[in-house]
Formats: sequence, C-alpha cells, structure tokens
Amino acid sequence: MLDYYTFIDDERAVKAEADLSLVETAPQQQRSWLGWIFIKIKSPDEIQWCSEHECDTLLDIQQRQSHMIEEKLNGVLAGVKMQEGWKELYFYLPTAKKFENRASEVMRSFEGYAYETGSAKDAKWDKYRRELYPDALMAQQIESRYIISELEEAGDDLEQERRVEHYLFFQTAAQADRCGEYLDEKGFSLKENVERDDEYAHGIVMTKEHAVNEETLMQETLHLFEAADKEHGAYEGWSTVLA
Repeated sequence: MLDYYTFIDDERAVKAEADLSLVETAPQQQRSWLGWIFIKIKSPDEIQWCSEHECDTLLDIQQRQSHMIEEKLNGVLAGVKMQEGWKELYFYLPTAKKFENRASEVMRSFEGYAYETGSAKDAKWDKYRRELYPDALMAQQIESRYIISELEEAGDDLEQERRVEHYLFFQTAAQADRCGEYLDEKGFSLKENVERDDEYAHGIVMTKEHAVNEETLMQETLHLFEAADKEHGAYEGWSTVLA
C-alpha cells in the first residue's frame, strides 16, 4: 500500500508516495538494485502535476508496471514521485537485468508517452530511506489524512471549526513551558501539562479552534512542528470530536 504526502522542495511542488511497510525490512539483501521509470506528463497543470483525467492514465501505467516488475522480476514498488512534469516510479530488484526491457513492454501499450528508465546498485536502500520514506512532518500528513477520512465517514463537516487538541513533548519541563508560552502568543491555549516515562517525558496539550480539512491541518501542524523544534521537542499529533 502506498501512502502519499506533499511538500515544497526548492520551490518545486512534489507529491510523493511510499510503501511504508518496507521500512520494517529495509534494506532487503535479496533486492539490492534500484530501478526507475520516469514518465513525462503530457498536460501538466500549473504546479506541474497531472490533471485529473491524465492522473487516471498514469495510475494505470503505474499499476501495470508494478504488476509486471513484481511478477517477472520479483521486484517491489518502493515509491513514486510527481514533480516538474514527470511521474517517477522506483523499484527494488534482485537484478537490473531485463528491467528496462520489461518496462518498455508496458509502455508500448501507452502510445505517445515519453519515458526514461535506468538502474543503479543501492544495497543500503538509500533512495528509499532518505528520499522516499517520509520525515516526521510528512508522516504527520499521512496520519492526519487517516483521521480526516474517519471523520468524513462519520459525516463530519471538515470546514466547521471546532476545538482541536495538539500534543507536544520535550526533554525538560522548561522547554515545554517555553513552547507553551510561545504558542499562546500564536493563538493556542494550554489545556494541560502531562508527564510520561520516556526520553521526551514532559508534554503539553495545546488547543485551538480551527477546521480539520487537509489544507488547514497542514498549515497548523507545520507551525507546531517548528515551535517544538525550536525547543528540541517533538510534535506528536492531534485529536478532536465530531463537529
């Protein structure tokens, strides 16, 4: 299963997907080769991603490539990126032999699509661990999306503002207090201090009234990540109730 997240990298809008379950076994000794297929988007939008109609075609290509590589080469699709008018597929393989031939077999069914293929040794899975696997902020995007999906299934109106609790943890009580004071100036309210048996033992629960759509949550969690980072702490998510 691929989970997606988005970010801005040197002014480029990037949509990335990764199979998060692979981190439990990475690197896999039996799959020490990285293979990639870059597919040129025919009609990119203003941020150089695919339009809705073309996204369906590109997803079809992705699924057929994944099936081919898995079935014929014992490879796995580790991640996908979309940026600067290209959709990029990354696979880990036992060998690079026949990879480009198999990829070309699939692409022949999609007339008019320009593409590039390549491969390189990556026994440590550096591409997956450093570029495809999400960092803490991106992982929070994925977790937020799960919660949003549950709220939607319950019939919630995501645009309606309600009190949302945010959880931050620090190594010292002083760090937690300073962060709480800073966030208070930014419109958050301290609900309570919490303690736990952990390296980051000192926590604060901050609340704020806001919507819980994806765009709002991305903005709010970015502020909270930055605030926690200033005090060498960690932002650990949010919760709310149905509006």
